[in-house]
Amino acid sequence: MNYLIIVTLLLFIRADKIMCPLHIDTSVSCTKENQPVCAFSSEGTQLGTFENPCFACRVDKVNYYENDACIMTTASLESMNQVQENISTSSNQNIIYKCGDTLKSDNPICPLAVFKPTCGLFNSSIQCFNAPCGKQFGNECEACSDKNVDSYFYGECDDIPKQDPQIPPIDDNIIYCTEPRPEICTKDYRETCALISTPCFSESCMRSAGNYCDACSKKDVVGYVKQTCAKYQQIYIQDKETKSDNKNENQVIQQKCSAQKPSSCDNIVKEVCVTYKCNDTNCLKEYQNECQACLDSTTISYSYGKCQSQTLSETILGLALFLQLLM
Repeated sequence: MNYLIIVTLLLFIRADKIMCPLHIDTSVSCTKENQPVCAFSSEGTQLGTFENPCFACRVDKVNYYENDACIMTTASLESMNQVQENISTSSNQNIIYKCGDTLKSDNPICPLAVFKPTCGLFNSSIQCFNAPCGKQFGNECEACSDKNVDSYFYGECDDIPKQDPQIPPIDDNIIYCTEPRPEICTKDYRETCALISTPCFSESCMRSAGNYCDACSKKDVVGYVKQTCAKYQQIYIQDKETKSDNKNENQVIQQKCSAQKPSSCDNIVKEVCVTYKCNDTNCLKEYQNECQACLDSTTISYSYGKCQSQTLSETILGLALFLQLLM
């Protein structure tokens, strides 16, 4: 009698275990029907709660499932987190991982019960002012399921490693595009400011680009700098302010035009005084801005502001002629 009771109890327990089919047609998508099930491996290890049996059985290690959500025990939590703990023992390490092919999917299968705060980092299709930028998720599976996320780290997005503001990576050297132009570019984000003309110190001749290849793929772009346009402008402004502070009435800083002549100029008024060749000597002439000055092939150098020395010489010459007439 006792034997029959034990057998009956075993059958009752086994009735809750629903085996996954051996062959699954993965061409058919799972529905979003909310029928939580608890998935298990063949060894009986809990693998987490899934939205319904279809999602559960598509995970490689799932052998069977039980209806209803998993009852989380200490042992099950330890087994589910074991792999994650081997990868990263502390969220403070901020180790950035790439999303693998198994995590990137049109129909992601993510255990609902596994919670490990994860910051998903956006790819180059999402541009932000302080890259890298991201979004908070419950675990790495949820993060990589987002089409705009290509990498992640464990922890809060507030802990994203930021560049040291005291030592910014500055590279304001212009790199000129070459022919033939690239036709296919990757989406890897690199801080890039494309220049439509050079020299260029205003927004009218700058354009943000996703990377160096993206910049030179545009026919109207002549070159680029490895900085955001905002940083490049800031570098230029700081440079000019420093030069202005160091300059005095008896000292004029001469600027040289770049080897690559600009093809066109804007109408921004920032007067410059140009030194150019005339009749085997050097003469002075004023231009509206440095770009227009550098369009002239006779330009040797230029300085910011009006041609003070020229104005003084003209004044002296005028006085001399006036005195000569009086005599």
